Amino acid sequence: MGATQTATRRVAWTDKFSTPTLPTLLGDLDGAHRSAVEELRKRLRKIRGVRERLCWMGIPWRWSLAYRMPGRDDAIVYAILDPGGPWASLPMDADEVCAMDVDDLSRAQRDAILEGTKVGDRLWARFCLTSEREVEDLMEMIERKLSLGG
Repeated sequence: MGATQTATRRVAWTDKFSTPTLPTLLGDLDGAHRSAVEELRKRLRKIRGVRERLCWMGIPWRWSLAYRMPGRDDAIVYAILDPGGPWASLPMDADEVCAMDVDDLSRAQRDAILEGTKVGDRLWARFCLTSEREVEDLMEMIERKLSLGG
């Protein structure tokens, strides 16, 4: 792929003023990344009431997928469709983080919490979306969060 194609592809994800299609954004991901994102989408759609919405989230998230449930102000998770490497952000309140037994978490889950960004009382755990194993780790955390009422 030439430099012009790469620049054109990145424009869809970065262009705030032109809403891209989901197939365009997914098409800009390489095969392994696209498979991981598709697996995450499939798994999230199985959770009762979850709605997927493509939305502009500003820099650095740009065009991302927000997964919401009825009656909740915030999304339960965000999938950031960065063509250079997609990732997900799982917002967690301090009490949700404290309620989790660290011994029951995988190394990737602990790292996502430790390397997450803290804003006020909320932690934004970050998960790479490059393999089905990473999707599995993220889904386990989402299930834990939901079981805690988050």
